[in-house]
Amino acid sequence: MSAMFRLPTFLCALFFMPLFALPFFASAQVVITEIMYDPKDADAGSGGEWIEMHNTGSGAADLTQWIFFEAETNHGITADGISKVPPNGYAVIARDITAFKNYFSGFSDLLFKASFSLNDGEEIATKSGKDAPLSDSVFYTAEWGAKNDGKSLQLVLGEWVAAPPTPGEENSVGGITEPPP
Repeated sequence: MSAMFRLPTFLCALFFMPLFALPFFASAQVVITEIMYDPKDADAGSGGEWIEMHNTGSGAADLTQWIFFEAETNHGITADGISKVPPNGYAVIARDITAFKNYFSGFSDLLFKASFSLNDGEEIATKSGKDAPLSDSVFYTAEWGAKNDGKSLQLVLGEWVAAPPTPGEENSVGGITEPPP
């Protein structure tokens, strides 16, 4: 009789074990999806510069230890509140959080501060920690567009294009005339 009860218990364990293990297999994948390197408004100066990141993974991404690189310079980032980006969520790294909030008052996703000054063309990259490999990197140039015209560079369908900024939202396709060279 006890052998008869072991088989259903074993089968139940096999059935339910993957359900309990799923949270351990969830992963985060954070990619750079938008770059505002040269804002139009002269009053914003370089304080209006920012980078958007999107968590395309199935798990939350804790950005507490993340590092942002600009022109090979390492910048730590500081959260303006919560530091975990949920699955399919967005975060912005801004040079000047106040300037960013003034321009995008409706932005409600995660916001981080870092001291940087984006040039008209350079490599930017992110890492999940000091000794971690690069998580994502982009080498952009002014020829791609978005230079002092109110637009940002956005990753749309695998191509970088200049379009009206959409921090914290799916990147726009409005105003796109052609992909960068």
